[in-house]
Amino acid sequence: MVAIRFLVFILILGSINVTAQTGKSVAPKTPTEAWKLVNLKADEERAQLAQEYASMFKPGDWKDEELLSLGNLYRLAGQLNRAQEALTLYLADPKVANVSGARQILLKVFIAQKNYDAALSVANTLLAEPEYDRSTLVPVVTLIKSLAGIGSKEAILLFEETLPGLFRHATSEIKKNPQFGSTMAGMMLADALEGGRAYRETGDLVDSENLFKVFLTKLKASPLSSDQKLSKVVDIAISQARVVGISAPSIEGVEYIGMPKTSMESLKGKVIVLDFLAHWCKPCVAEFPKLNILQEKYGSQGLQIIGVTTFYGSVGDQKDVSPADELSALKSLRTQYNVKFGFLVSPSADNANYGLAAVPYVVTLLPTKALIDRAGKVRYLRTGSS
Repeated sequence: MVAIRFLVFILILGSINVTAQTGKSVAPKTPTEAWKLVNLKADEERAQLAQEYASMFKPGDWKDEELLSLGNLYRLAGQLNRAQEALTLYLADPKVANVSGARQILLKVFIAQKNYDAALSVANTLLAEPEYDRSTLVPVVTLIKSLAGIGSKEAILLFEETLPGLFRHATSEIKKNPQFGSTMAGMMLADALEGGRAYRETGDLVDSENLFKVFLTKLKASPLSSDQKLSKVVDIAISQARVVGISAPSIEGVEYIGMPKTSMESLKGKVIVLDFLAHWCKPCVAEFPKLNILQEKYGSQGLQIIGVTTFYGSVGDQKDVSPADELSALKSLRTQYNVKFGFLVSPSADNANYGLAAVPYVVTLLPTKALIDRAGKVRYLRTGSS
């Protein structure tokens, strides 16, 4: 948090210096200029600047690519109706250059508006384009997950329609990057499978299982089936998807830091986030500030975050460290980052890379988070920072 504040201070100081040197800040004259300036900013500043610039322009005053830039500005500013207006005007011109790009943005707008009928129409149009790429797949996959989240069977139909493009994207990634392409492609496929996870919660369990069967059948029939790395990533995604919707597997600790001994049964009635982490995992540590905010904001409403870790036998460069010394290091880590939630130290085992508690949650990388509802059901399971 200190680092973020310092960065913001430097950015503000830089803008003050520029203003002092030029005498004034230069306002963008066109939506395209504004969009370029917005994209120069850090993520946390972009939306605010987009709101400022969006108020300077009206859709009826512009045409061609300026309308596309304006649609982007409005969407980022949260002015979804105006974004829809600008993009619709752009697409009404048969001479414009970036039809696919405009449709992709419009799809994101409709998803944000929860206008799923319109979103489906745009998605189907995009998928009908020859050789569509990742920039189309990303919002379409988002739509699959959104539809699944409301229990719509359109999620499964759209998933099936998207599979050829997902496989084509996977093949391309593997060819471009033999070392990491399989992992990147697998992550995209796994992301699409999240639709099945959500559908399992709100829709028909049988249809959810059918989604996986359709996926597996087509994966095995594709040339990608011989890629072991890709198959492994997808297998993990499917295994994790099957955890969502079941009663939360129990977790036990050999040590508890900053929290009493507990069990999943005793936590019913609360919303639980299990944050599977390790003291040596930098992305895990980087998430502490965000998790602290959540715990402080929602703790009084029943949220309980639990950091789940295990003994790894090392601390920093030191190997063969005793459990007592590693426990001390975990306590120091928690103090150093002023962590607002407790740690549960799971028993370690030769066949459990991240501790026994991680096994039933199919934890294969860190950080991984599991969200458990008040009834004790797993609602969400995701690997990676978010």
